[in-house]
Amino acid sequence: MEALSSEAPLRVVDWAVFTAHPARLHYSFTCSPSGRHVSDPKLIFDLSQSDACLDVTMDESSDDVVLRVSNCEELCHVMWRLQQQLLLTRVTVYHTEIASRHSVETVTIVEDDLAVLVNFSHPSLSLLLTKAAQRAVSCISRDRNFCLEIDLTDALLDWYMTHRDAITSCDDIHNLRTRRTRVCVTNHRAYSHQFDCSPKWIAFLCLCWIFFVPCYVLYRKITCSDIRVKVLCDVASANNSSASCEQKRVTIHTKNTTKYSSV
Repeated sequence: MEALSSEAPLRVVDWAVFTAHPARLHYSFTCSPSGRHVSDPKLIFDLSQSDACLDVTMDESSDDVVLRVSNCEELCHVMWRLQQQLLLTRVTVYHTEIASRHSVETVTIVEDDLAVLVNFSHPSLSLLLTKAAQRAVSCISRDRNFCLEIDLTDALLDWYMTHRDAITSCDDIHNLRTRRTRVCVTNHRAYSHQFDCSPKWIAFLCLCWIFFVPCYVLYRKITCSDIRVKVLCDVASANNSSASCEQKRVTIHTKNTTKYSSV
């Protein structure tokens, strides 16, 4: 525990780099003959693939990482692993750009896969998770539905826009979307973020938003206690250079419908 507390709270490396050189993210990772990363299960809580963590029930059907528990013992086991081990997850960032604000001629979609290592033993994160864990235990001990959500979205997107070669132009319109940046521990269902949007989209979808969102929020408050931990901390990059990223770029020209992709 003391050794982990001195390490960075959040480390990021491109998934392609991590696959080729796992130790670049952390010294405990090695590469197997089959090309998959291997880690010490006593040190790493691996949520990057469903078969890497057999003692925890993981649901990959949504855009979030959902860990399901049914009793207090299972909850305590999951929280112990989160607090005492390094959490590994695979995050995808989708960056969509429209080349011109005045004419939709070119749409570019960049897909980045990242290996993310979270250290909840770090002083900047440990207290937040401890308080959230106490609330979750209180809920499940009273047979109350709960969902503890750990959100890495803001920290990762801030790092992404600062350190990546994101497409930039004064006339460009950008949209960023992420997958698997939230880790949920629940005995119910994860909170739906489908209605999370900017004020301009709320204005555009006014009637639909006003009708559906208050109903869902009220239903959620009645049926489940949502506990949110928003991770805001420094991000350490383990990349040698930004050119090594695993990046899929798809450009669509609407005038001649030409499509191409490159990796």
